[in-house]
Amino acid sequence: MNTVTSKISDLIHESEARPASKISSLVHDPEVRSAALFWTMSVLGTALLALIVCLLGITPAWSNTPDVPSVTVRYADLDLSTSAGANALHQRIQAAAKQVCGPQGADLIEQTGWRRCYRMAVGDAVRKVNSPLLIAVHTGKPPAMTAMVVK
Repeated sequence: MNTVTSKISDLIHESEARPASKISSLVHDPEVRSAALFWTMSVLGTALLALIVCLLGITPAWSNTPDVPSVTVRYADLDLSTSAGANALHQRIQAAAKQVCGPQGADLIEQTGWRRCYRMAVGDAVRKVNSPLLIAVHTGKPPAMTAMVVK
């Protein structure tokens, strides 16, 4: 196989300096063609395997039953244009996140996983509500100013 490697290397490198007859003989060499075919099939096989793995990883997103636990937080009774309403909803979201993520755990790894779950659950819920005042309560920053155009 070492001679095939050197032939392929000769074909790839310095091909401009080689006469056409030398390049032609390398291209038509059965060992070189066999090695090129093996390499091509290896690359295609790897790409196919990667595609299958990716598709299997995406499949749960297509199913009707989510694998992720969830809690519905109702807020129709709250006025999200007030600080009190946004704070009340933020507290409800935090309580629901604690319920979804379960107990914190005893060791550092479990606690780290719980904190990540909690942060993601609260952050996702706040983004879904899409209220500037709720986002401000969540981030601790003042609400973003937006320009309104009136006809």
